[in-house]
Amino acid sequence: MTLHEAAEELGVHYMTAYRYVRTGRLDAVLEGRRWWVDRAEVAAFGNRAARREDGGADYVARLVATLLAADAPASWSVLDAALASGATTSEAHLDVLVPALVEVGDRWERGDITVADEHAASAVALRLVGQLGLLCRRRGVKRGGVLLAAVPGDLHGLPTAILTNLLEAQGFAVRDLGANPELASLRGATEHLDDLRAIGLSATTSGNDPAIRAAIEVLRPCGVPVLLGGSAIADEAAAVALGADGWAPGSGAAALFDAVAPSR
Repeated sequence: MTLHEAAEELGVHYMTAYRYVRTGRLDAVLEGRRWWVDRAEVAAFGNRAARREDGGADYVARLVATLLAADAPASWSVLDAALASGATTSEAHLDVLVPALVEVGDRWERGDITVADEHAASAVALRLVGQLGLLCRRRGVKRGGVLLAAVPGDLHGLPTAILTNLLEAQGFAVRDLGANPELASLRGATEHLDDLRAIGLSATTSGNDPAIRAAIEVLRPCGVPVLLGGSAIADEAAAVALGADGWAPGSGAAALFDAVAPSR
């Protein structure tokens, strides 16, 4: 079946299925410009995913508890257990850490925890991302450079920190400017990356459209795709309206970079 059909069979977005292929988790053959996947391989992949998901909810629940306790060693033990059970570093990020952070955010919005609890959990999460990053770096020649940053005025640095790990695992050289960079630093940072292939901006603060447009305008002369993501961007139409070349929801961001900046 085609990769589009395989994605539908697995119940995931096409870009997620493409990420499975690029990371070697799903065998596929490229003929011309179309990927083909054996039906038996798709069925086997689905069975493996179902077995992981049986224990995945438990990992997420355990991680939420340790994050809210601000217990960094216990939090790492949860992720380490997930990795030991066969989860890839990408799955540890996207299937365990990110859902746990979403749950923490939801509890704060409901008033179940305080803002101090949420900040403490985020601080532990940053430490976890740093530890996972040591497992994501690939040796050898890099596929090219990627610049990541939150847009000016956006105070959340976790999204780009997580994406940095995912892209480094794909072989990119990444420079992450983190939260709330100045416009001048955005443009200047592009000069420190060899073979710049793409730029990613994260927007998690609503009502910040002028800053988003200004950042994209400053980066446009670089001549590479400027991709926009984050919870403040509803869909691809919204991203394009702000001047971006592409958009993907959080879990599909790494696959989007993989698609727009293929290996040479």
